Amino acid sequence: AIVVSMAGRPEPRAVVGAAGNPLFAEELALAIRDGADARSLPLTVEGAVQARLDRLTTQQKDLLKRASIVGPRFWTEALVSIGEPDAARLLIELRHKDLVTPSPDSRLAGCREWSFRHGLVREVCLGLLTDSQRRELHEHAASWLGQMPGAPPEDVAAHYRHAAKHDVARPCWVRATTEARARWPWGPRRRAR
Repeated sequence: AIVVSMAGRPEPRAVVGAAGNPLFAEELALAIRDGADARSLPLTVEGAVQARLDRLTTQQKDLLKRASIVGPRFWTEALVSIGEPDAARLLIELRHKDLVTPSPDSRLAGCREWSFRHGLVREVCLGLLTDSQRRELHEHAASWLGQMPGAPPEDVAAHYRHAAKHDVARPCWVRATTEARARWPWGPRRRAR
């Protein structure tokens, strides 16, 4: 049923290849829908995601790699800030390809929030980046997020840590800890003696 609803036709090779894994069945069906040959379907769900990514334009794939750095949930404005001026248009295209979905609300006021259709899509996109690309993009993401009102300081700190900017991350971690303690409804924690 998953294969028929997503691929638009029955495809026994996708059903057998998925071996009962619904995510794998979806990815194989989407690959077929996007033009993959049913006789040469990938053997793993990661391979199915990678095959779908391989059919994207360079600009679409680059946007997904940037989004994967921002996190499982990301914002159009963040992607513009870290180097993709056509982020809004590309996200609409990627939505139609069932790779990302818009969120009905956003954790950051005034920003359009999105998420990956599945965490595995993000993981495969992260795997397409070199270590130096990851560090550079994490630094840009931290810089953008750090300027946003209401951005969780622990998220900013994590980006700086991934960028190997530990001196900049440290005050963000302190701020995150202070804010967490202030939110704790039972007051300061006391040590047991």
